[in-house]
Amino acid sequence: MTTIQTVPALLRCLRLLPAGLRGKGRIARWLMRRMLAGGPADIQTDGITFRVPSTREPVAMHLIADGGYEPDLCAVLASRLNPSSVFFDVGSNVGVMSLSAAHRWCPQGRVVGFEASPKIFECLDHNARTNPHPSLSVLNRAVTGQSGQHLTFYDAPDEKFGMGSLTNRFGSSGVQVSTITLDDAASELGIERVDVIKVDVEGFELGVFQGAQRLLQQNPAPFIVFEFNDWAEDNGTTKPGDAQRFLRDLGYTTLPLDRWQRGDLKLEPVIVSGGENIVAFKPSIQ
Repeated sequence: MTTIQTVPALLRCLRLLPAGLRGKGRIARWLMRRMLAGGPADIQTDGITFRVPSTREPVAMHLIADGGYEPDLCAVLASRLNPSSVFFDVGSNVGVMSLSAAHRWCPQGRVVGFEASPKIFECLDHNARTNPHPSLSVLNRAVTGQSGQHLTFYDAPDEKFGMGSLTNRFGSSGVQVSTITLDDAASELGIERVDVIKVDVEGFELGVFQGAQRLLQQNPAPFIVFEFNDWAEDNGTTKPGDAQRFLRDLGYTTLPLDRWQRGDLKLEPVIVSGGENIVAFKPSIQ
């Protein structure tokens, strides 16, 4: 039977140091390697308990040391969601944003977390059951442009946690996963509209959007935040910038998240190199 570790109070004291403080991450990793064995752990933060599959992976490190994960992205999501909003979290991982949305950002709305990896979904499902909320649903499905397929998903090693995808980048053994489109998921769940969609699927964002054309042509249209990495989109089926081009063809404006936060809405060419969190919106909801 796998032992689930409890995080020592001393490690939680790291949260007293500002997130992003120079050297904090290095100190946190050093302490965690000496005070925690690799393997699953339960981490408490702001009244929610998250089970993570390994204390060696980045999400666990940030939850332990900072009490959260991707604070800029969470701040944007919180600003766009109201108590009755509907939120789709595609690539939910262990559920940091899905559970935060259900318990804090839109508790009277609907939250659906999608996670393709069966291994990670075990933690996501556990977290949803341990921190139950009537607005929250989680699905172990790969979100793509077509429902009902069976594709091979490849997990990543712990140090590259969350980078598993439909491309075998790390030489791992694959597992079969079922696919669903966002349009079909909404229909199956009886959801007529979606207000905010977050997508992080390691370069396969285009397929997510292709399978959501009914939702994306709502009025008002969903606000979207998604991850772009040039190496991830260059995967043999897409090329860098394709997801942005597809959304622009549907009438969306796409911008780097930091520019959107500053209120700089000037449209520039599609980003095709590097890595960014990108927001996409239609003018009617700004």
